[in-house]
Amino acid sequence: MNKVSSVLFAAVCLFLFCTGCEQTFQPLDKTDDVFTIYGVLDVHSDTQWVRVMPIGETYLPQDPSIGSSEVRLTREATGETVTLNDSLFKFSGDTYVWNYWLPDSVFTNEVYTLVAENEDGEQSRVTLETPSPLELPEVEKRGGETRISGPAADSLVVASVNYLVQPITDMGCGQEVEISVSQLDHTLLNSEGGYFFIVRGSSAIADELGTSNFIVNRTSVEVVTATDSWPDATSLEDIEVALPEVVSNVENGTGILAGVARREVILTPRQPPCKNEK
Repeated sequence: MNKVSSVLFAAVCLFLFCTGCEQTFQPLDKTDDVFTIYGVLDVHSDTQWVRVMPIGETYLPQDPSIGSSEVRLTREATGETVTLNDSLFKFSGDTYVWNYWLPDSVFTNEVYTLVAENEDGEQSRVTLETPSPLELPEVEKRGGETRISGPAADSLVVASVNYLVQPITDMGCGQEVEISVSQLDHTLLNSEGGYFFIVRGSSAIADELGTSNFIVNRTSVEVVTATDSWPDATSLEDIEVALPEVVSNVENGTGILAGVARREVILTPRQPPCKNEK
């Protein structure tokens, strides 16, 4: 059990929904790499999102005229193939990416193949297996502790507590910050596949904010399982996991697309942020 799996999942979500860097991306030396592909097929979601971008001179292009590609998803058991919808997203700094989406769920314990194809017929593809259903985590408060447990038929790749917090400084209320604290390092597994952990996070929040004076406006628990096809990054450092050329399961391309089962439980509901008096 290692927090690297949680970092890997976070990296996939980062590449899919936002961008925190705009550096030049040097593709792999191989000449047959066509696309970068990032995303998850979540068996508990009614909409699937995958980011597919042609590999060019820059990893995050600033050219809004870059065209979309055809992205198809096939359920191997039936041969049924659907074409994903495309959406062009713009982020800060005039960075543009293509996210592809499917307004549908995917089946559990199934093999899927995603193919991205450009106008020249060049393709990148990923074949993956979706996991079994995952029950909602059970929450038990005992003796001032919050205990999280539940059964998991597949590998537990994420067990985290997600906080929405505000630092309190001499100047008043700071900006709200989202902080995710991995619980994998102290999660216990039993022989039947069950998991158990006690929520810990205060010290990690203080380290992240640089102060122990803060308020929590929302707390949730996130648990994610995946099959053995989830990329093995246990031997890598956190910084290596975030590099697209290091961890990949894409043929003729780079990136990660994985089948997951994701569940979230709200521990403390959303509270309005504190505001400084004018």
